Parts: sequence; structure tokens; C-alpha cells
Amino acid sequence: MFFAGGQVHDIGNLQIDSDKTVYIEGGAILSGALKINGKQNVKVLGRGIVDSKAAKGRVVRIEKSSKVLLDGPIFLNCDNWAVVAGESDHLTYRNIKVINWNEARGGTPDGMDFVGCNQVAVDGVFIRSYDDGIAVKNQKFAWKGNTENIKIKNAVVWNGPAGNALSVGWELGEEYLRDLGFQNIDIIHKTSKATPFSRAAIGIHQVDKASVSGLRYEDIRIEDCQERFFSIRIFLSPDYKSDGRGTMRGIVFKNIQITGGAVLPSVIEGFDEQHQVENVVFDNLRILGKPIANADQGGFTLSQTSGVQFLLPKP
Repeated sequence: MFFAGGQVHDIGNLQIDSDKTVYIEGGAILSGALKINGKQNVKVLGRGIVDSKAAKGRVVRIEKSSKVLLDGPIFLNCDNWAVVAGESDHLTYRNIKVINWNEARGGTPDGMDFVGCNQVAVDGVFIRSYDDGIAVKNQKFAWKGNTENIKIKNAVVWNGPAGNALSVGWELGEEYLRDLGFQNIDIIHKTSKATPFSRAAIGIHQVDKASVSGLRYEDIRIEDCQERFFSIRIFLSPDYKSDGRGTMRGIVFKNIQITGGAVLPSVIEGFDEQHQVENVVFDNLRILGKPIANADQGGFTLSQTSGVQFLLPKP
């Protein structure tokens, strides 16, 4: 399917079938949304724009599908989650841009969401979102499943007052989430609501019964953050009707730099002695150029944790 440049194409909710390629030429604008449901071997390519403002729905919705490639387009103007995948696997996103900043219309304008997905590779993306920038979770809406092997690298994120720039949780259910990596990412802004410290540049939030393990954040720079730098918590939330407490262990932060702004408090908090946050390593964390050797130096509050370490680089 070819959409020529220099034109506005009214596509409505375009359903893409298996083994199809959609090419959006530079200068083309698709007014509507792309839907991939129960399909495989789908490609969306080109340097054009998909604008979902008229469609009133998610600009890209991938569900229960496999082997999907998004490479190149710009995705705009969604009242809710913008580029979303649920219960899907073998997804590749390259060189895409998601601009979803529409606080005046309300909704939950996330940039990119993965729910119960596996085998995902994201490389070279730009996201400006009012709510979560990049969010990974196990369940939401009708989607539910384990999450494994998601790698996100070479990204620039501009996050608004709602949500977290890089978010794991909140909806995790009883499934496992493991082997998740973020690498070489610039968080250029994380702005704040009127009541700060409810979100963070990097947020990992466990309010369900899931097992969370094997998370790695490496070579990340945070330029401007008006809320917490890190929020890593197992807790009860009045917004989520769960009576279970899950586990969270094995989280590595390597070469993280906070390069500007005020030093605001961060938190690592387990629920109780049976549900602690375990084995969190900060290897070469620097705040305003200063290497952080312990929790106090970094402005961290620790509660119900085990094995939290701050390592300095070797001379």
C-alpha cells in the first residue's frame, strides 16, 4: 500500500492484513489510525506522517500479532496511548517519532506502550508525550501476558507532567516481567504536576502479584527533571484493585548521569519483609558531575530493601 507525498490521505481506521507493507512517502499525511490485529509479517515504512486526531483513537494499535516492523514515520495527536502493542511478539521499531502532547483534550497521552509483549527491539526513536514516555506492563484493558526480552536503545524522551519518562508497571497482574533493557537514552525533560513526586524520570511500580526481575538501565542521561529521578516501589495503590504484593529483584543502573536541575529525592521502597526490593545496583551514578557513593549522597530514601549498592568507577 503506497501513500504519495504532498497529499492528505483520509484513511479512517486502516486495518492492515498479514504479509502487507504500508509505505508512507515523505510529505504524505495519513489522517486516521493504523490497526494490526491478529496479523503477522506487517511493515509500516516511510518518512510521512500519521495523524490520528480525526480518528479519536490510538494512532497505531498492534494486538495479538507477530513480526511487525515500524520504520520511519511520524505519529501524531492521540488522546490516549499513541503507539501501543498488546499480547504481541517480535516487534521492531526503528527511527520513528511519536508526538503526543495534548493536555487540553485530556485522556492519557502516552508515547509508546507494550502490554504483555515479548521479543521487542526499539532503536533510534524520539518521543514527546504528556503522559508516560515509554511504558512496559503485563496487563491493561483486554490484554494480559508475561513480558520478556524487550530492548530499547538510542532514544530521546520528552515527558510531560503526567506519568514517567521510562515506566515499568503499574498494571503487572500475576505474570512475570523480566529481561528488560534501556540503553543510551536522553531524558531531556520530565516536567511536574502541581503536586510533585508522584512520578519520576525512571519509574518501576509494582502494585500487583507479578515477579519483576532482570531490568537493566545503561548510559542514560537526565537533563531536566522536576520530579523524582528514580521511583522504585512495591506498594498498595488506591487506583488499582489488587490485594497481592509481588516481588522485585535484580535491577542494574550503569552509567546514569543527571546533568542539570535541582537534586530531588528518589525512593526505593518495598512493601514489607516478605516483599522487599532486592539487589539493586547503581554502578557509576553521577548527579551534577558528582559520583554517588551511597544513598544519602544521591538523595535516596530506602525502606524494606535488601542488597542496594552504589559502586564508584574504578580509577
